[in-house]
Amino acid sequence: SLDLLLDQLTEEDYNNASKLLGNQAYNTPAIESIGKPRTDDKDGPQGFSVLFGKKPDACAYMSEPLLAATFNKELAKSMGQTIGDEALALKFTGWYGPAMNTHRSPFAGRNFEYYSEDGVLGGKIAAEVVSGAADKGVASYIKHFALNDQETFRTVNLCTWANEQAIRETYLKPFEIVVKTAKTTINYIGDKEGTIMQKEMNAATAVMSSFNRLGATWAGGSKALMTNVLRDEWGFRGVGISDFNLYGYMYSDQGTRAGTDMQLSFSKPYADTTSATARIAIRKALKNMLYMTANSN
Repeated sequence: SLDLLLDQLTEEDYNNASKLLGNQAYNTPAIESIGKPRTDDKDGPQGFSVLFGKKPDACAYMSEPLLAATFNKELAKSMGQTIGDEALALKFTGWYGPAMNTHRSPFAGRNFEYYSEDGVLGGKIAAEVVSGAADKGVASYIKHFALNDQETFRTVNLCTWANEQAIRETYLKPFEIVVKTAKTTINYIGDKEGTIMQKEMNAATAVMSSFNRLGATWAGGSKALMTNVLRDEWGFRGVGISDFNLYGYMYSDQGTRAGTDMQLSFSKPYADTTSATARIAIRKALKNMLYMTANSN
């Protein structure tokens, strides 16, 4: 089990939380003590794009509103499967997409990345894309969780206010549909004789939180969002990552304890790696990362 593997983590692993969990810009790290390989995880919702290093020979797809406007679930699943084929060819494992926030204004800066003003339509199309990608072993980081729709001043005290009914019925709805309904079938070694077996599982194994605050709490540091709703209510299993964490208000310690396991950053520091609560949070975060990796290409 993953717990037996986690028992092999070393003191150095825990002390290096900023490396194993705070340095996850477009990757998950190799962990030598337990034999975990590095994975390469790339942006973005309209096809793989790379901000650093060699640019991949990858396709550019239609914008998400255009795909949603077709109401064509088969086409959406085909897009996901093609993303999966590209990932295998390019040796990518994670995909920072699809994005599925809800359109509130025709002038919102990320509308081209988000499917619709209707949460059900966005969720049903996204579920097919995520299922198709998972069929080829790609972990789709569904994003930006949650209530993100503004680019201007997006990291400058952007507090989003809404009542619970609006949040649940409109803005969380696409994410809920994907977490609960996106499915894939995986092959695995089922016994000591090496028998190959199959199992259906939830296709959504990764999620990216958002820059904004929910009320006064950073989304990635909101336990109500990242644990209580996402994991406890919806049954999500997998890893959570922050949006690009180059900002002071996005605290690594807060995020890890809330359920945002990794920081999309470059050695984002942790204030505490030695207390009992820190060790529990780090172990849980690494377990979620390993679950995603073990069920990927």
